[in-house]
Amino acid sequence: MNFKNSSSNQTEHHPTQSFNLVLHRILFSIGILVSVPSLITNIFILIRLHSNSKLSIYVFRCILHVSLFMTLTCVPIFLTELYLEYFPFAIIFCQLWLIVDYSSIVCLGLLVCWASIQRHVLIFGPLNLRKSQKRLRFKIIPLLFSIAIPLTWYTILILGVTCFQEVKNKNTVNDSKRVCKPCFEENIFLFLIDTIFSLVVPLLITFIATFLLLIRIFVKRHRLSLSLTEQF
Repeated sequence: MNFKNSSSNQTEHHPTQSFNLVLHRILFSIGILVSVPSLITNIFILIRLHSNSKLSIYVFRCILHVSLFMTLTCVPIFLTELYLEYFPFAIIFCQLWLIVDYSSIVCLGLLVCWASIQRHVLIFGPLNLRKSQKRLRFKIIPLLFSIAIPLTWYTILILGVTCFQEVKNKNTVNDSKRVCKPCFEENIFLFLIDTIFSLVVPLLITFIATFLLLIRIFVKRHRLSLSLTEQF
């Protein structure tokens, strides 16, 4: 009787497992199709911009380097876990992967935020301030800030509360396999703090800076058109 019940339970779960397997394979294929062209495009643009020393291109090159680093390090591990449906490496690799992955994403957001603010200086700033932006420290300090802040934050956060989630293996009853995940997201307070300072604040600053830049450009253009009209 128990044998029949266990057999029926396995039969009931089989369609769900098959659906999850197909879904993971589809997502894996999409990840490959997106990652490979992205990698090629990223490398091609970096090669083209390698000899460009303009200050306006510097931040863009930094963004491309971080994006390339993510594609070469984080994406393959994600695709491996997606294909196998479990994390095949030790917990230390799980922690390192999560730290690099989360830090890189936030670093990209901070670099975009920095670029949106820097455009005001490069377009409307005084000449001496624009010249000072070409100095090495004005290039390195924002870049180090964008890397060090998220790296320190997620190192403390992930090393403290990272865990493996045990999931049952679909092939055997007693065996279980692990999924790498950051457990701090289950803490509402930590999750809100992380979301606000790593996502909401950079996006809000970027939006406000870009919006104000468009307004300043529109006002400047309007004044120039008025001055030209008065001259003629």
